[in-house]
Amino acid sequence: MINGQHVPPSKLPWQRALITLSTVVTAAFVLGMLYWAQTVFIPLAMAVFFAFVLNPLVTIVERRRLGRTASVLIVVAVALLAFLGTGAVITQQLSSLSKTMVEKSDTVKEKIERLKATFSGGGEEAGLGKMVKDIQDAVLGGQPEKAAGAPGEVVLAPSRPSWFNRLNFIVGPATEAFGLAAFSFVLVVFILLAKDDLRDRVLRLIGDGQMTTATRAADDASQRISHYLLMQFLVNAAFGLIVSAGLFAAGIQYSLLWGFIGFIMRYVPYIGTWIGILPPLFFTTVVSDGWTQPLIVLGLFGGLELFSNNAVEPKLYGKSLGASEVALLVSAAFWSFLWGPIGLILSGPITTCLLVVGKYSPSMSFFHVILGTEPPLSPGMLMYQRLIAGNEDDATRLVEAAIKTDPPLKHFDEALLPALVAVREAKEAGELDAETEARVLKTARAALDNNLEEAPPSDAPNRVRLLTCAARDELDALTVAALARTLPPEKWDVKALAASALASEIADAVSEFDPHVVLIGSLPPGGVSHTRYTSKRLRGRFPGLKILIGRWTDTAEGQTEELIKSGADAVDLTLQAAHNELMGWQSVVLAGVATTPAVGTAVADKSAAASPVGTASA
Repeated sequence: MINGQHVPPSKLPWQRALITLSTVVTAAFVLGMLYWAQTVFIPLAMAVFFAFVLNPLVTIVERRRLGRTASVLIVVAVALLAFLGTGAVITQQLSSLSKTMVEKSDTVKEKIERLKATFSGGGEEAGLGKMVKDIQDAVLGGQPEKAAGAPGEVVLAPSRPSWFNRLNFIVGPATEAFGLAAFSFVLVVFILLAKDDLRDRVLRLIGDGQMTTATRAADDASQRISHYLLMQFLVNAAFGLIVSAGLFAAGIQYSLLWGFIGFIMRYVPYIGTWIGILPPLFFTTVVSDGWTQPLIVLGLFGGLELFSNNAVEPKLYGKSLGASEVALLVSAAFWSFLWGPIGLILSGPITTCLLVVGKYSPSMSFFHVILGTEPPLSPGMLMYQRLIAGNEDDATRLVEAAIKTDPPLKHFDEALLPALVAVREAKEAGELDAETEARVLKTARAALDNNLEEAPPSDAPNRVRLLTCAARDELDALTVAALARTLPPEKWDVKALAASALASEIADAVSEFDPHVVLIGSLPPGGVSHTRYTSKRLRGRFPGLKILIGRWTDTAEGQTEELIKSGADAVDLTLQAAHNELMGWQSVVLAGVATTPAVGTAVADKSAAASPVGTASA
């Protein structure tokens, strides 16, 4: 008990604090492990990535009746040969590039001096001039600094030969890279060989009691990820090959190296291509004469990127996995922080896997919410948030955007009614004060007024007179106002009563206005007794009056029948159904055809379906 009220155990403050603390500690532990044990997780992530890429190829080979083991070995062997061949070529190109930069050092210095003179302006140490000088020192090497020490002081240096330091600088990273590659290669082989066993173990963990659903989800997720990553690999490889061929045809040196860089960097979402263009652009700028080659590099990379994004990828990738742009960029920054350049390249595939896993695993659904592009809130909850916040502009834009593609009543049924029901529930629970409620009503009216204007007065003859009234309050009145604005003014003469009108005042208005139809709007929860009383009062005083009750979104069993017994001719649960009901009544009312209302049931008998009068729509 808190403040005299019973609070469910899951909502106790100390339990919420404990859950939050546990989540923070778990997240910190996982992040720490990913960073500290990256020598294990990086090859594991690379192995999973290559396993997803190669698995469709293994499946194709396996269909030739070669067996799983033979298929895996054949595909992995071909991939390994391609990897080693590419690595050898790229290594040779890098070695040759370093020699070229030394041989053309004079040209590089001259070009950098010209760039420095162009951009320095205020001197060598000012602004861009200092930046260009730093680039020159990085590319060609700066002047060696003199040994520290006072004049005449003897500075002792280690007797280790310089070649030993250079060897250690090269061998260390090379050994680490070779170890990671070897570990990833072994993992890829075993993951592909044990694919079914690994899948069964995962299903055992997540599919207890829901094996059918879990199996379908796992198969679908695996196929989608494999297809997506394989297509991405092929598109990126084709991009690199075309870049290499184009640069080679243009006479630009080391075209294979620049194509490989473009292939790798395209895994970095959105900005990868523009990062990959920097090395060849810088090389051609400082080495070549003029600006022809840099412009070729810029045009080739940029043109291929635009063509790939707009023409190739949408067709090859098929159904989008739905990762948002912001999520991909944040993921790239996050994984590059944890794992460096490898994390930057793997960020896209990792995000894709997390997104699909989050879609099919309820316990990890937060990944699908955070990373996905699907709306995080339903249309009703989105409108409810705008109403509670009192944001008239956003509420107006939501309605405006929706009614451009859908009929207004369809959007009102999907968004406005659920939002108003949520407002009513919050009001009943005491969560809304008078000021917030007034702000909600003002915002909702503004969104309605800005998108659906009130019909101007019409002098058209033979119009059906419609009197609209609320069962209880302004929220009910807002619903019938939205419906009334969709009725053609040349066919309907609509009069709306104030939300505060009592049942006796409604009856007096009927006597004065002499309507053909009365529409009573009512939102759940509650309000059934008010609606039933008003309907009974009108039916007892005006036996021939057509009464339509809009009990919006309420599907509670028995309530429709109860309202029909109170004297209503029909009860509808949506604005669209009520609109159709009224339009069906129009010609019947004008023709003076007497109809019999449905009694004791919410759905008209099919034998009376020739006339829509007296039917109840659900």
